[in-house]
Amino acid sequence: KNATVKNSFNVTNQFVDVFAVDLNPGNYSLKVNVTDKNSNKTGEYTIDLIATEFSGIPALSKIQLGTNIETKGDKSNFSLKNNVKIYPNASNTFTVNNPIMYFYFECYKLTLNDSGNSNYSYNYYISDMNGKRLKKYPARNKSGKSKTIAEANGINVIALQNGSYFLSVELKDLNTNETSLT
Repeated sequence: KNATVKNSFNVTNQFVDVFAVDLNPGNYSLKVNVTDKNSNKTGEYTIDLIATEFSGIPALSKIQLGTNIETKGDKSNFSLKNNVKIYPNASNTFTVNNPIMYFYFECYKLTLNDSGNSNYSYNYYISDMNGKRLKKYPARNKSGKSKTIAEANGINVIALQNGSYFLSVELKDLNTNETSLT
């Protein structure tokens, strides 16, 4: 996931919302219309979307960046996934006033061992625009009773220089030694 770090802060008006839509793999166009009820001014935004099929074993989702993550909570106006409430960072920009890069991802198609457990390890790293790894975080070993898992975490990026960076996650299914990268 691409993110930008800025050591200055500019206030901007943003409209952020999250909604779920089940889509078959393919190309789509999303059109959003917004009306300010006070001024009756309207705006329209269209974006092309590609819904990809999860391939590989294990199969990783894309990484969602957020301004905050709560691991408990009721349904929200934003996103509640696997009892994790994610407040999206639509600009993917982090500043001195917002230095924690929260992230969330899911993994599908993990294998279960003879005891019915999935066993996996994941690590994540930040790289520059040329692909050079700047910071690698230690692997985390986990297990569960499902072929599908969700992970959420946060990284303090205040020490990074102004610029654009990539966050990548590498996950290994410890039952098969298969790996996936997103």
